[in-house]
Amino acid sequence: MKSPYFPALEQVGDRIAETPRLLLAIDYDGILTPLVDDPVNAVLSAPMRQLLWSLDTREDVSVAILSGRKLTDLQDRVGISGVIYVGNHGLEISGPDLSFVESTALKHRSTLNRIAVRLMQQLQRFPGVFVEDKGLSLSIHHRKAAAAEREEIWRTLCGELAEVENVFRLTHGAMVYDIRPAVSWNKARALTWLKEQMGPSETLLLYLGDDVTDDDVFAALADDITIRIGDSAETAAHYVMAGPAEVQQFLEWVDQLLHDKPLV
Repeated sequence: MKSPYFPALEQVGDRIAETPRLLLAIDYDGILTPLVDDPVNAVLSAPMRQLLWSLDTREDVSVAILSGRKLTDLQDRVGISGVIYVGNHGLEISGPDLSFVESTALKHRSTLNRIAVRLMQQLQRFPGVFVEDKGLSLSIHHRKAAAAEREEIWRTLCGELAEVENVFRLTHGAMVYDIRPAVSWNKARALTWLKEQMGPSETLLLYLGDDVTDDDVFAALADDITIRIGDSAETAAHYVMAGPAEVQQFLEWVDQLLHDKPLV
């Protein structure tokens, strides 16, 4: 059983106060915004945007926003120029003096686009399902689909990928199926890369995630601070929180803690 974060505030606060640099990494959907039936409606609130901006203004803090969304969509939704953006599950990164695109994913982009076109045609028979082409990966959203049809949707996807199973992977997300390049690069590797750019021995990473795939990230970041958002009795994260409202309260506390901390 993981510790609720409130009783652990002193422990977390001590580590933040002692670190020369904090890398605050936060997933977008379900953490900064509530989960919604249509991803288009996942809008960042003005108070949350102001809070992220306040955190990012300190010279000893970097804020990174992560998402399975494509990079440009994430940038448009957050709209803070100094923030680091990590899109497509870590396959593309952009920020101040930072730029990265995973080379194998870039190489297979045209093949992925052809798969997207075929899937859009095949999945038309399932009301409530839509295919999102994110350039380097695909998301097949089925939150609005009938539960009885999801197994057939999955079989359709498996059939489409049968001839390229060594090139792409099919995975489950939160009411979404994802098709990604079969590469070793992921959110954990992306966050490790970011930490290396900032000086790993001087940087503390604080990561908040909620996706089912995030347990691999939590396990890889055992030396940092990891927080799982949502109901999860068993998780590799150090702490758990209920949802976006509690996340905002926690970030407000971190913001105050940092602004009370003298710059070195």
